[in-house]
Amino acid sequence: MSAVAVKGWCPGALRPMRSGDGLVVRIRPRAGRLDAAQAAGIAELAARDTATA
Repeated sequence: MSAVAVKGWCPGALRPMRSGDGLVVRIRPRAGRLDAAQAAGIAELAARDTATA
């Protein structure tokens, strides 16, 4: 079995992790659920140009 390699930190809103095609952010919704408006807001933010982030 191969060893697990740690490649960074757990990315959050205050400290995102750059990836090959943008930023990675972990979203931790309250109670582990998002409503439709919240999910749409996250999708809208994800679709924005990362050059402005």
